Amino acid sequence: MKRSEWMRGGLAGLLVVGAALLAACGGGSDGSGTTQVRLVNATVGVSSLDLYASDSLLLSGVGGNAASAYKDASTGNYTIKATNTGSATALSSASPTFEKDVAYTVVTWGLAGATQTFYFPDNEEAPSAGLAKVRLFNTSLDAGALDLYLTASNADLGSATPVVSAISGSRFSGYSEVTAGTYRLRVTATGSKTDVRLDLPSVNLTALDVFTLITQPSQSGMLVHGLQLLQKGAVVASPNTQARVRLVASVAGNGAVTANVGSSSLNVGLPSPSVGSYVLVPAGSQVLSAQVSGTTLAPETQSLVAGGDYTLLAHGALAAPKLTLIADDNRLPSSSTSAKMRLINGVSGQGGLTMAVDFSAVANNVAVGSASDFALVPSNSAARIDVTSGLTGTTLYSSSTTTTNGTATTINILQQGVYTLFMLDGAASPSGALRRER
Repeated sequence: MKRSEWMRGGLAGLLVVGAALLAACGGGSDGSGTTQVRLVNATVGVSSLDLYASDSLLLSGVGGNAASAYKDASTGNYTIKATNTGSATALSSASPTFEKDVAYTVVTWGLAGATQTFYFPDNEEAPSAGLAKVRLFNTSLDAGALDLYLTASNADLGSATPVVSAISGSRFSGYSEVTAGTYRLRVTATGSKTDVRLDLPSVNLTALDVFTLITQPSQSGMLVHGLQLLQKGAVVASPNTQARVRLVASVAGNGAVTANVGSSSLNVGLPSPSVGSYVLVPAGSQVLSAQVSGTTLAPETQSLVAGGDYTLLAHGALAAPKLTLIADDNRLPSSSTSAKMRLINGVSGQGGLTMAVDFSAVANNVAVGSASDFALVPSNSAARIDVTSGLTGTTLYSSSTTTTNGTATTINILQQGVYTLFMLDGAASPSGALRRER
């Protein structure tokens, strides 16, 4: 496998090209020749885009996960802007110099309200005979750095080597050359072979292809969708078909919970109180089934959004347990100096619960079987978290316990962290389990 030098090192590589192409804002044709430009709408939530070049409409009506045809344009310095179709108000912009006899792809990406526009020349040299070139463009900022694997359909990632690795948000990898063929394409969190974020069972790379996989953000922030892009060729949407679900056991009397989503097992005999790990399951309409200490619960049908994360909470009395499905938002906090925190209440008989961080309430009257909204909290290396009962006013959980040597324990809340505090039944008294989701 060979790696090309062009664009190696992520966005820095893109900016090397940009440094040669960037010009002052404004401008327009220099009259020296023509080029060709196309627009790819890789956004999530912008249904149709127009592209302006120095305030003149160049391309119009490009739908989501689609590309326009190439259009001739004069060479020169431009400010290009992507807009909602029919509007002249910029969603995002860039400032290229279009050179003679060079084709360009402009990619607008990101979530609605926070898009960015990049551009690059479509002049990567073709690979050697019998090979294809592959790279990754990570536009899923919440997902963190990603690795890309190409394997046989039944291959275990345990012995596989990534084709490209450690590509963080808004960055390109360099190109890698691979033998042409049909592959199973998997994207994982960097450094992990078990944290799979996208699994495409069949991707065909023909000889001489120059191929880019664009990863796109999902509802949860952790899983990603895919968009396949060929240099001067087709764009193919490859959405994620999976969701992630974890089981949380909070049934009185140490109830042991076994649960399935369709034919996918979440856990077998998970004792209360416990928080299970996320499991990849098929998205769409799925039957949730569970048994608690030998008692079979009535199955429920739920719709799981592709790319979503969910918590399946088993709670209540051992004789009459209940299942509640809760959507998880594991996207990064909006503030780079803060964290996100919420409370999930699995405790019966205590009324609505209140959670305070450093004596400031961040979740109020959270009913049993529900989750609070996420609250932004300041990062703090010595934070205190308390949860009180709405029924009795007593403290059910406090991170500020005292050790045998008289030292008070504290919680380190990290910048850009996402946290869930689970209040759980199952033991002799309610207990708290704090999880850093990312």
